Amino acid sequence: MKPVASSDAFSRAKFISCLLLVYYALESQFWAYWWIIFIFPGFFIIMFFIVILLENMLFWVRSIKDYDAPYVPFTIQVITVVLVFCIPSANRSKQYHINTYEACDCRIRNTHYKLYKEFYCVGTGYLTTNTNAQYLTDSLNFRIFLGTYEEGNMPIWVTCKGDTIETEKRNEDSIVERKKYSLRELKKLHATD
Repeated sequence: MKPVASSDAFSRAKFISCLLLVYYALESQFWAYWWIIFIFPGFFIIMFFIVILLENMLFWVRSIKDYDAPYVPFTIQVITVVLVFCIPSANRSKQYHINTYEACDCRIRNTHYKLYKEFYCVGTGYLTTNTNAQYLTDSLNFRIFLGTYEEGNMPIWVTCKGDTIETEKRNEDSIVERKKYSLRELKKLHATD
């Protein structure tokens, strides 16, 4: 029996899997600005990946007596699909700014402090909605990461009561997470995420 690593099927599986992973990494970083550039190569890469996947299934069946592990090229591609679809984006960069909204006014000793919510797109996927990150800032002293939410779901709610800033992450039925911050402490620490 020949080693499967010497076969063309193994080489093609490695090549197309690496190509798809590189495309996915670039697409998740630059889709917001350059989607028109990524749409056509992505279509052809995915179609080529599917064709090679089908060829590797046939290779597995046809070469079961010729190669020592004919299932390996197919397995490489399946693992690649699992990686692309199941690993969430950990991108918390502030590269793709969506919008900034006024969150609330904090009043401390007759001084008004305007706080703002900043929204950034941090993750896209083939079969998922965009994941957005939300930050709270006064635009001068601090910026804190409040969390992420999927587009179409409710963003994180912010309310101000004197020096206290309360945040609530909600779903349709209930409050999922609640946090409290002190405006004075945030300004002292110059907290930035």
